[in-house]
Amino acid sequence: MTARDARPPLEMEAELPGEYERLRRFILYHLGGFTLGLVRVNDPHQRDNIIASLREALAADDAQLVRLDLTNLHPLSLRAAIDADPDVRRALLSAPSRLALAVVGAEHLIEAEADKTGRPAFAAALNIERDALHRAVPAPIILFLTDHAMDRLDLAAPDF
Repeated sequence: MTARDARPPLEMEAELPGEYERLRRFILYHLGGFTLGLVRVNDPHQRDNIIASLREALAADDAQLVRLDLTNLHPLSLRAAIDADPDVRRALLSAPSRLALAVVGAEHLIEAEADKTGRPAFAAALNIERDALHRAVPAPIILFLTDHAMDRLDLAAPDF
């Protein structure tokens, strides 16, 4: 591979300098307890590269990043999606204090048609389950969303 073919480090790909490193430190700081991180990224390829790089970096720090992909799934809530994924359940049982979750593919759930509450069902459930997630998932959860989905989440689940 020539220097011309080499990909720049993820740090250089981020819109703001240091965003990748801040995200890595955020995850490490919050290991062992629930917290929520939101990452805006529009390019699925860039998102996947960030997650792969984070997975390697966290493994070097004896931590694990598990990817929860909601693409083409229709769980009633984030908690239901977590409970239904065998990799996430296994990781939560084996080493919850050294675990972080990267949630991808939730855009279609957040941008779905509104229910009787005036909000998409998944987004409405996020508001309701916020405290339950805190007790059930002792790990940082990082939601990777597009700009549009992030804006919709802000409107549809402001308490989350």
